[in-house]
Amino acid sequence: MDQDNAAMNGVWSSLRSFLIAIGSALVTGGVITNTSPVYTWIMFASGAVLVVGPAAYGVFVNIKRVINSRKKVAEAVQAGINLTVSGQALAADGKTIVSINDGTTPPLPVTLQSAAQIVRDFAPATPAKAT
Repeated sequence: MDQDNAAMNGVWSSLRSFLIAIGSALVTGGVITNTSPVYTWIMFASGAVLVVGPAAYGVFVNIKRVINSRKKVAEAVQAGINLTVSGQALAADGKTIVSINDGTTPPLPVTLQSAAQIVRDFAPATPAKAT
């Protein structure tokens, strides 16, 4: 899913145009008058969709970003555990980290909660520098 608010501008504009077209068609066809409450609500919705729509979408996008960020942490923790158990993890000095696990017992799956606890318990005090 594209989580870019700018990408949604066309959607909100199209929705506004659609609502205006509905209201206009209903008035032109004589179904409602331009003073009726239905017409007023359609026109109100067509204006509000440009304000409320992007705001609601922004909330949704930010919630999804937080959830995805937490999932990525859990995946990274699981990958680190799997790497260590398989005997392929390297220490800072370049030597292989030896796992106590003999390889016959797979590690437990990492959940969002256990990943957060593992990071709290075992993350270095200073983050690694990007290379």
